[in-house]
Amino acid sequence: MDYISNGVIPGQMEDKWFIYFADDALYFHRSWTGFCIYIARLAQLAQLAQPARSAASTQTPGEQSWQLIFAEINADETQHILQEPRYEASMIYYLIDVLLLQRPGAYPESKSVPETQSIEMWSAVGRAMRGEHPNAQ
Repeated sequence: MDYISNGVIPGQMEDKWFIYFADDALYFHRSWTGFCIYIARLAQLAQLAQPARSAASTQTPGEQSWQLIFAEINADETQHILQEPRYEASMIYYLIDVLLLQRPGAYPESKSVPETQSIEMWSAVGRAMRGEHPNAQ
């Protein structure tokens, strides 16, 4: 959650998103236009109470667990070309994985032809598709 709540501040033209966390929600704005495309609402789950950290767990006892519970998608045709709901949901998770958690993510399946997928991906995440992240240390 530390990575997620830090958000993303674009550092150059190739960074396509400005993302911030406020009031238990992630706000995804396109960096060039400032348009808010997604609002992903998160909820804190019960505190973990196990006495010791297990090998399979990535959380320590006492940490809060969060879950994405609802998302709003900008449907203004002048700001965002709305895709089918499954694609939009996958895009939110992809952006969280690639931009906030800085880990590989599965690019959402789209109706585009294979020849244009790289351009579509560049438009979606810019230099992060090459593993260069705006918040990289």
